[in-house]
Amino acid sequence: MTYAGWTNRSHRTVARLSGALVVLGSLAPGAPVSAQQSLAPAAGGNVPASAGANAAAKPAPPASLDGPAQLVAQQWAHLWNTESLDALMALYAKDAEFYPTSGERISGAAALRALFASALAANKPAITMTSVTSSHSGNLAFDAGDFVEIITRKSNGTAFPVTGRYVLICRQGPGGRWLIAQQMWTESVAKPR
Repeated sequence: MTYAGWTNRSHRTVARLSGALVVLGSLAPGAPVSAQQSLAPAAGGNVPASAGANAAAKPAPPASLDGPAQLVAQQWAHLWNTESLDALMALYAKDAEFYPTSGERISGAAALRALFASALAANKPAITMTSVTSSHSGNLAFDAGDFVEIITRKSNGTAFPVTGRYVLICRQGPGGRWLIAQQMWTESVAKPR
């Protein structure tokens, strides 16, 4: 996955997340991951000398951008892009709700699976999700941000961009797993009909 072109604030977060995505890819979907541990700098955390003296004095990105929901969102994007439906569905609570751009409410894992299976059967996704704010308290966490997706129709190869905003609310369940309880999307570019 490439994340070039993100804003400076997000770029700092992405630089820290890129290592976490490798870790997430080797875990069972929804497995607990300590954001602080998985995002810790490699090799003792030293800043390379080539980064200059001022780089060592720069503060880390805000802790609120290292929340468990942000990690779930990045794992979701990876699984969506690789069309890994079973692993994607393992990120959801059984009673999860999804609010698509149409404004309807889709409830429950079976309904979500049917919606996602239909979308993936017709389209090849390529989504990038950029967290703007993320936080957690107790057994609840949220991540909100922007997305850019290039959707390619499998029937004819037509591709078009879609941009918008997302909100992901996660709930920590048994065994410490963070699962998606609610997910909402807005869309700022209309799809061709």
